Amino acid sequence: MIIIAHIKYLVTNSIQIFIMFITTAVMVVLCLSNFIEAYSMVDQPADQMSNSYVEFSILTNQVDYETNNNINTLKELINFINNDSKSYLFFKENDLTNGKAVYFRNMDFSPKLIDGRSFNETDFKNHTNTILISKDVLDQTFEKNGKTYYIVENNAYEVIGVYEKSSNKINVDSDYYLNMLSANNLQMHENMIAGLYQLDAANQTDQIVKNLSMVLPIEINDKSKSNSFLDKMQKTLSTQAISVFPILLVALMVLLNTISITSNWIGRRKKEIAIRWLCGATKEDIKRLLFFEYIIITTLCFLIGFILAYIISRVNMWIFIGFDFSLTTILIAYFITLTIGIASSFILLKQYDSYEINRLMR
Repeated sequence: MIIIAHIKYLVTNSIQIFIMFITTAVMVVLCLSNFIEAYSMVDQPADQMSNSYVEFSILTNQVDYETNNNINTLKELINFINNDSKSYLFFKENDLTNGKAVYFRNMDFSPKLIDGRSFNETDFKNHTNTILISKDVLDQTFEKNGKTYYIVENNAYEVIGVYEKSSNKINVDSDYYLNMLSANNLQMHENMIAGLYQLDAANQTDQIVKNLSMVLPIEINDKSKSNSFLDKMQKTLSTQAISVFPILLVALMVLLNTISITSNWIGRRKKEIAIRWLCGATKEDIKRLLFFEYIIITTLCFLIGFILAYIISRVNMWIFIGFDFSLTTILIAYFITLTIGIASSFILLKQYDSYEINRLMR
């Protein structure tokens, strides 16, 4: 009962501080949760690829026919890779749209289908003009003879499956995947192997790309993957700076307002502090008490702020890409809120040092 009464007393005399730190906690939890969610997405490649993939460009179609091992067409390029790997996933990006041509061998390529099927070996072998599309572009299809078609570069492809993109908002899945060995694609690009590719052959990927570089003019995109902590942080910050800025702004606002708010807090409790002083408490004893109470207030505000942040997170807000209320988020958010609280408490204690007993007794 004594503890509850003391907490009630603290709340009554610390309304301004509670409002300040509850606001701080809400902003920190929301923004940090969004940032952590974005950080986790950086490590998840798009389009069903693993972290073993390599992105590279074949720079020109004017290859050296004397040394290139007769790799002049898409089929010859795939045959070359087939000789090096029995299992892989292979993409070529479309320069004009957010889509890719795909070929895979003995590997599971299964986007989250909501209708239809994925590609199979027969599609590649028979050069069928088939395509998988995202539900985001379903409104761009048309019907003919009971089948659904989607247009890519003025060519019609039969839609054999519709998928839902992953929730990753950093590495976003493509709008469509067309059969790389489709008749339409081979006719248009048979002798145009230049372009941007992604190859995922697990632990064989690097060696295959190295072998390709010996016979084709290849440039590897080292930035396609972010493996180190600093690389991931840099990519996350480049896309989610809007999530970090509010935390910094709130921290600055709290520190700027701490002087006036803590001065009022001490002013409200000056008689209590004076009585403790007269009863034998030393200045250090009272400083420890004030610091301990300030940390309790910060913790209570964080708990209230976290609950409010969770409620707010149920509302779809465009500035946030997602929320990850994991234990990591809670601990880091509490640490940041507590750090801001400790920093402002030092200002509080500095102000208290300037008070004299006769001033507190007024």
